[in-house]
Order: sequence, then structure tokens, then C-alpha cells
Amino acid sequence: MKAAQKKLKITELLVISLVWLVLVLAPFLFSGESRFQSWERFLRPFEVLGPLFVLFLVNRLVLTPRLFFRKKWALFFVSVFLLVGLFTLGLLFLHHPQMRPAGPPGGPFPGPLPPHVNFLITSVLLIGFDTGLQLSIRSMQIEREKEELEKENIKNQLAFLHHQISPHFFMNTLNNIHALVDISGERAKDAILQLSKMMRYLLYDTAHGQTTLAQEIEFMRSYLELMKLRVSDKVDIQLHLPDEVPEAILPPLLFVPFVENAFKHGVSYQQPSFIHIDLRVESKALHFLVENSKAISPRSDEGSGIGIENVRRRLDLIYGPDYRLEIEDRGGIFRVELFILNSF
Repeated sequence: MKAAQKKLKITELLVISLVWLVLVLAPFLFSGESRFQSWERFLRPFEVLGPLFVLFLVNRLVLTPRLFFRKKWALFFVSVFLLVGLFTLGLLFLHHPQMRPAGPPGGPFPGPLPPHVNFLITSVLLIGFDTGLQLSIRSMQIEREKEELEKENIKNQLAFLHHQISPHFFMNTLNNIHALVDISGERAKDAILQLSKMMRYLLYDTAHGQTTLAQEIEFMRSYLELMKLRVSDKVDIQLHLPDEVPEAILPPLLFVPFVENAFKHGVSYQQPSFIHIDLRVESKALHFLVENSKAISPRSDEGSGIGIENVRRRLDLIYGPDYRLEIEDRGGIFRVELFILNSF
């Protein structure tokens, strides 16, 4: 953010320098006579440029920031009118006494435009340019600040959602291990080792809020191995993955909430049940599909199911319109399908 502001300041300074360079050189470049014949002719343009520079500084440092930007527009325009008028009259009476109203009428002009007329026109254009430039720079700064605030807000929301998903996941996993302790101590030990690996992944590998597709797949495999320790062998669990996993950056815990939900609703000890997981990569799109049978009554020890809703919110924040999430309840089959476009 500081670098962007510095870049805007440098751009503003360059534009102002270029304008003043043109103003200083214009009398010498576009005049038909040589300005270096005498010091008087050389310094004549500065009769206008000097007061013009003072007026420019007053507008830049006082009028625009303290009046225009504070929406005191009437006072701003009155102040500009009075200052331009005073400087114009000063040039008229101090530098060209022959043109005073009290003097003889019809006096010759010293050039194509009298200095006070030249000052009047140039000062109006210069103040308009400077005010417009400051307004443009200020608008760009405000826009950049809004973008930074939006990014920071999204970052905070994602961090909150990630931290909300993680406790939910650990709560369900610990419930599984607790149930395994009474069934098989050895299987419970294996589950604890699996959980340790998964915790290391969550605490260290996803510290920056991002992970790779390969790491997420490995995490999902570990989760499935952990869940297999608890469910019956009669539950048909299938996992289909691509032969080659491309390099892709994803938010962590993107797939596991859907798998969690499948185990919560799809595992039954009274009837045949299944969980089928399919992950495919097609061109630049990622296709993730989970299908599971529906148990007559969902198990009550799997938590509140807040994970899927959080995943949807995270997808909204990260991918916007570049994703599609479809959740269908087809009687005895529950189906979740996720498409992520332009993910590689």
C-alpha cells in the first residue's frame, strides 16, 4: 500500500514538473523575438510566472485540501476568484501603469496579450488543472485503500472460516478415536498417528492459508484411512484420483468437509452403504464429486455440519463466479459436485 502511494506521489510530481516546464519555456520557444537581448526581456515572462506560482502553491497547499476536499465549495470558488482578481489587478497597476483606468485611454499593448490578461487566463486554467489533478490522485488513493481494505477483510474472513473448520474437523476426528478406544486399542493408536500427521499439515503446511492440490489429496487420503478404522468393511469406500496431479494452489480443507458430510449421512450399520469420491482434472478445471448412500437416521456424533457452509463461503470469497457447487438429495443418494474453473 505504501509503495502504491509512493508511486502515485511520484507520478503527480512528474506531471506537475512537466506542466511548469512547459509554462517556463513557452514564452521563449513560441516568441518571435529573442528574449536574451536584455535582462529586461528575459525576465519579462516571470512577471506572470512568479505570481502564478504563488497562486498555484496557495491552491495546492491551502484552498484545495482545506476547502474543496472538505466540501466548502462556495468558499473555495470565492477564494479563488478573489485571489485571481487581486493578483490580476496587482499586475495591471504595478507593472503597467499606462493601462490604469485613470490614465490616458488607448495606450498601446506591450505585446499580443497584456501580462495581466495572460495571467488571468493562465491562472484559471492552472487552478482548474491542479484541482483536477489533486482530485484524481485522491480518488485513486481512496480506491486503492478500498481495495486494500477489501483484501484485508477477505483475508480475515478466510482466516476465521479456516479456524472455524479446523476445530469442527478435530472434534469429529477425536470422537472417532474415542469410539475406537473401546473397540481396538491398536486401531486407536494408528488413528492417533494419522491424526498427528494431519495436525502437522494443518498447523504448519497451511499456515499461510494456501496449500497445493497434491497436499490436499494426501490429507484426504489420510482422513479416509482414519475413517476406515472405525467403519465396517461392508461400507463400500472408493477413491478415484487423477494419475498425474497438476500444480495448483487451493485453500486448505476444501474437500474434507464434503467427505465428512458423506460419512455423517452415508454410513449405516443396518443396511448396505457406500461413499464414492472422484477427483478429476479437465483442461483448466477441477471436478470433485462425492456420492454417498443415505442412512435412515444420520449419526448424531458427527458435529453440527457447519463445515460445508463455511466451504461455500470460502469459495465465494476466493473464486467468485469461477466455481459451481451443486448439492443434490436424490432419495437414497446424496450427491455433492464441485467445479472450479481456471484453477491452474
